[in-house]
Amino acid sequence: MEDQKKIFLQSEGDMWFERNKAASVGDADPILNYFINRETDFPAETFGDLLEIGCAEGKRLSCLSKLPFQSLAGIEPSVKAVEMAVKNNRNVVQGTADKLPFDNGSFDYIVFAWCLYLCDRDDLFLIAAEANRVLKDQGRIIIYDFAPNTNVKNTYKHCEGVVVHKMNHADLFSWNPDYVLEYHQSYCNDLSSPNVVDLNDQVGISVLRKYPAGFGYANLEL
Repeated sequence: MEDQKKIFLQSEGDMWFERNKAASVGDADPILNYFINRETDFPAETFGDLLEIGCAEGKRLSCLSKLPFQSLAGIEPSVKAVEMAVKNNRNVVQGTADKLPFDNGSFDYIVFAWCLYLCDRDDLFLIAAEANRVLKDQGRIIIYDFAPNTNVKNTYKHCEGVVVHKMNHADLFSWNPDYVLEYHQSYCNDLSSPNVVDLNDQVGISVLRKYPAGFGYANLEL
């Protein structure tokens, strides 16, 4: 069986793009709202440099471009999505989260939005290491994905051979004492029935801040 990364690079990334290219980033998007609220609370702050992993054709990047970022970049497996992003003057390259073509400490923010649940489980350690490598000290990782209380998996309905893995992907970073969870909100993905508890519909946004190596440890020699 092919690995999921290869499936998305070769075909399913483009198929996903075709199915979703008519969708828009609405006013309820929690990532966009996080930065809008941050701009309101800290009007003098410049947000610096942001990378969105799994950015499709850059719709969210286009919305974020209206906010005080120094630069915006994206990486996406779909060739068609990248072509459209470049056509729309977005800085997007083709690739996957386990091998990021960026220098160490390049970004103040790294965004994972609706992509980690489709990644190969064997790649998760590589994905976390790469995100940590390109994130600056004091930078933040934002994860918007399924976030059930119990880890669950099921078949991806759009493509044979792909398995959906739903878990709290913030755990990829929060185990490290140098990462601090600053914010988390859980809610039901089905807004028509927000009080129904369904493992397949629990969604969360997490914001984790990276501190310099050793920050989270007590120094017993002092």
